[in-house]
Amino acid sequence: MLAAYDLEIERALLGTVMAHPDAAGAALLAVRPGDWWSPRHRLLSDLLTARIRAGEPIDPNLAMADVMDRGGPLRDSSSDPGLRPGLTGLDGSPTWVFELYQRAGHAEYAMGYAARVRSLAGLRNLSGAAVRLEQRLEVSWEIGDLDDVEVLTKEMDAACQDARDSRGMLDPVLPVMLEDLLAEPDPRQWLVPGLLERSERIMLTGLAGEGKSEMLAQFGCCLASGTHPFSGAVLGSGRYRARVLVVEFENSRGQVRRRYRRIAAAVDECSRRSLRDPVPWRSDIRLEIRPEGTDLTRADEVAWLKRLVASVAPEVLVIGPLYKLHRTNINDESAARELTAVLDEIRVRHQCALVMEHHPGHGKEDSGKTSLRPRGSSLFLGWPEFGFGFRRAKEDGGLKYPTAVDVVSWRGDREERDWPAKLFRGDPGELSWRTPRPSDFADPGEPVLLDSLPYTSCPDGCRQPCCT
Repeated sequence: MLAAYDLEIERALLGTVMAHPDAAGAALLAVRPGDWWSPRHRLLSDLLTARIRAGEPIDPNLAMADVMDRGGPLRDSSSDPGLRPGLTGLDGSPTWVFELYQRAGHAEYAMGYAARVRSLAGLRNLSGAAVRLEQRLEVSWEIGDLDDVEVLTKEMDAACQDARDSRGMLDPVLPVMLEDLLAEPDPRQWLVPGLLERSERIMLTGLAGEGKSEMLAQFGCCLASGTHPFSGAVLGSGRYRARVLVVEFENSRGQVRRRYRRIAAAVDECSRRSLRDPVPWRSDIRLEIRPEGTDLTRADEVAWLKRLVASVAPEVLVIGPLYKLHRTNINDESAARELTAVLDEIRVRHQCALVMEHHPGHGKEDSGKTSLRPRGSSLFLGWPEFGFGFRRAKEDGGLKYPTAVDVVSWRGDREERDWPAKLFRGDPGELSWRTPRPSDFADPGEPVLLDSLPYTSCPDGCRQPCCT
């Protein structure tokens, strides 16, 4: 493994921090504990860092006292590359601390010293990762079981990125000024005008049989065909069509096929009623059916999902249910963070909207109704931009499967969107779920004004002028 280090720079950085703690302290905080070549220098760095973070004073005498308290001078110094002969006094005091102080440079040089330490550590880590990768390849070849390339190169990728990051420490990082931010154009990248933009996250919850899986399938087909997912209206004369990838982790291939056959026929009927020329939208939606689920806490499964998404490059990724995406305790926050990090990386890389299905917990609201908040870690509650749940509405017909549902928002929306307050089961040949009509609410003989409905939309399916 490459032995890349610069003891003089390590000494200069520590001495400069002791001489100019206020001006040079930030440079020391930029160096990680594992970046030091000398164990003595790492010890002193840990002690100085603790003082900086606690807001305590720093000088050579205090630093030496801290080292003495940690038993520094009692350790064997013969193998320490950071300790020169004669730097420990006869009384056992670590006089090397004072020599470091004497090597202090100007405060403005501190960040350059830190960048040098980080850069060399990055090269050492890269060299070590390469050696370990070669060893793993040799072992895999000898036993005749080559691991997935993504799994083998995961550590190498991280080491390469770390080496690049350490090289770029001195590059200026200036946040944008408010004046420049406000001067930027503000285009809206609508997938469904007024309802869904690129890169947004939507989570839909509901009890088993309440229709959320049907709604997600309808969402995917409608967006691929350029049809509004609630009203069935053609969006913007057909110009809003999206590439859709559906990753189904619960239902069997036969169940999925029957569901999508029914919904696809309804979407085609919506187009026919809108007098739109037929479009080959079914080639714009692809489905991966894997009812056994996956485990996105495993590197090989993460690699599989990334390859799958990259092969389609979707504008909309419909995935779920969320509990089938990992096999750990659903309340485990560390697993939830790992899972959401993978999905966010995919979402940001491909600039795709993320539409997810999840199950609610078993809690109750103050009203006594079952809570629709997502089951598991509280992280899921604030992660998506929009979270809605399906609950049987008072207008429901009382059949086995609901005919009317309230669409309940269980998180504060980050922006206003045209989500309906209610949805009704469509008639044969219609979308599975549709927006309300006056007849859904009226008693016989009682007219109902359109303005009194809980959801209204423009004829093209939204309230935005870009759709008309």
